[in-house]
Amino acid sequence: MDKKVKRGQVMKKRKHRLVGMTRKLFILIFITLIPLTFLVVYEIKSNFTSSINQELNSSQDYCEAISSSFTNYITKVWTNQYSIGLSMALNTKWTQSDIEKFMNAVLPYDNGIFSYTWLKPNGDVVTSTSAGVRGKNISDRDYVQAIMQGKDKVIGDLRYAANGYDLIIPVARAIRVNGVLQGIIISNIDIKRLDSVLPARRTGKSSKYGLIDKNGRIVYANDIKGLSYDQRIIPKNSNAWKALNGEVYRYSFKISDLEGAKQVGVDYPIKDIGWSCYVTSPISQITGIQIKRVKNDLMALILVYTVSFIIAFLIGRQHIYSINKIKDVTNKALYKDENYKTDCKGIDEYEEVVDAFNQITEGYNQKINEVEEYSNLKANFMATMSHELKTPLNIILGCVQLMEIQVIENESFKKYLKILKQNSFRLLRLINNFIDINKIEVENLTLNLVNDNIIRVIEDISLSIVEYTNLKNIGIIFDTEVEEKYMAFDHDKIERIVLNLLSNSIKFTESGGVIAINIYDKDDHIVVSVKDNGIGIPKEMQRKIFDRFVQVDSTLRRRAEGSGIGLSLVKSLVELHEGSISVKSEVGIGSEFIIELPVKQVEKNQKASIEGSLSNVEKIKIEFSDIYT
Repeated sequence: MDKKVKRGQVMKKRKHRLVGMTRKLFILIFITLIPLTFLVVYEIKSNFTSSINQELNSSQDYCEAISSSFTNYITKVWTNQYSIGLSMALNTKWTQSDIEKFMNAVLPYDNGIFSYTWLKPNGDVVTSTSAGVRGKNISDRDYVQAIMQGKDKVIGDLRYAANGYDLIIPVARAIRVNGVLQGIIISNIDIKRLDSVLPARRTGKSSKYGLIDKNGRIVYANDIKGLSYDQRIIPKNSNAWKALNGEVYRYSFKISDLEGAKQVGVDYPIKDIGWSCYVTSPISQITGIQIKRVKNDLMALILVYTVSFIIAFLIGRQHIYSINKIKDVTNKALYKDENYKTDCKGIDEYEEVVDAFNQITEGYNQKINEVEEYSNLKANFMATMSHELKTPLNIILGCVQLMEIQVIENESFKKYLKILKQNSFRLLRLINNFIDINKIEVENLTLNLVNDNIIRVIEDISLSIVEYTNLKNIGIIFDTEVEEKYMAFDHDKIERIVLNLLSNSIKFTESGGVIAINIYDKDDHIVVSVKDNGIGIPKEMQRKIFDRFVQVDSTLRRRAEGSGIGLSLVKSLVELHEGSISVKSEVGIGSEFIIELPVKQVEKNQKASIEGSLSNVEKIKIEFSDIYT
């Protein structure tokens, strides 16, 4: 393959490796930052959980404030009731009109009171600031019954006022003198005015809070106005029932009974009166704050990643530049460029490597020049020697051929003449191989390609050696899948390839053996197989068999001669055709050499020139010169 092509391939590989190095450096930085990423994610999760807990704690604190404020308010109402009721009970001379005037007089001073009602111990209404109950007996009401049964202070559940429109909370107080019940005073709290009773809001703008009586009705809700009495009942599965049973219940990501959206909240018992209160906040209120925090954290994380990658890129580029310099000089040394010294500044470690490399390559460069000079001298010497030997040898062969024409009766002379001719062919074969090897080394061996039927050429050369195989009692079989396959090839080189392989098969096949030549058509290439059932090739030798001057162990080939360059030359000739050759063999079973040649055409046929104008017979005699003596 051409040096420039090889170098281009190496440069592409090098570029790919350097890109891979940069990618690996980024991956390393990414892996290093993975723990930071997990920490950020963990922090985001922790912050969110902390926000939920903070919201729950804040909601519970506010529930406690509601419970305390409302309980204090009810206690204050009971205190005021006792003062008012005691005044009415002790002033026995007061008429109904006097009592009514008194209650109307104090009513405006009691925050949030809708009306007052004064009852006899049996539940009869003496008088009231509300006309709807005057003259009635209301002993059937639960809070009145509780007083009549001995309780001093009772708070009733949500109910309609006497006007049938307003909703009130009845609060009852027993008025006793010397332990004897003198009367019952009832203060009806207006739920519309509970805003002034409950503590100032300490939760978010979207937070909801309210009161629930012991019957499960919403007495007050800061965000809902105008609910009817029936609409205020909470569902049976509501969390508020747990609070009405005395349990503090905290929850998150649960759908609210009122809003129908996911909420974070607390249901809190007001144990003194058997009621409960609640505070809820929508999840969106918390996530909205957290999303802002998450955005800030992600932006910071992205900034860290970006800065890290930029720093990694800058550092990596400096290292890659230094590595490039070293690789460049290594590549020059690999392909024997004249100058392959380099310098590398900026990173001490690379400078030391480069200095050491330059010191080593100074001597290496000198050795390369010496080797190249020696190789050129050797090539020139081999070319000169081969041609100098070939010229007198051709004269000897010419003289031998002239003497063969003459009628010679002396048998000894004929014998020696044959030996002379055979050894001349052997020497000529060796010289021809050396010439071709030398041409291959200096890349001066070219192909004379013509478009022709390669099947016919291989068949002709295979059948031409039948007389030689008969002498050794070896059978030869030729078979092909197709009769014609036109492609571009060098006649002389293909013939030499086939003859060399057949020569080897005959050498190492005993009498009675068989040599098979098979051709297979694979459309874009053909496969030529030369198979014998000879002595075979050891497995450890099969990788080396195509190396120059390598021969199978002498114990396996004591009767076969050769220089050890035949198969090496065959491989080179096959590769000149852009083909390949391989071997399959087992000791004692035989060998099979497989040649694959691409099918291609040349634009114009050239007239084939046969080196030295040798006939097929003479080529065979030269190739087989070391078989028959």
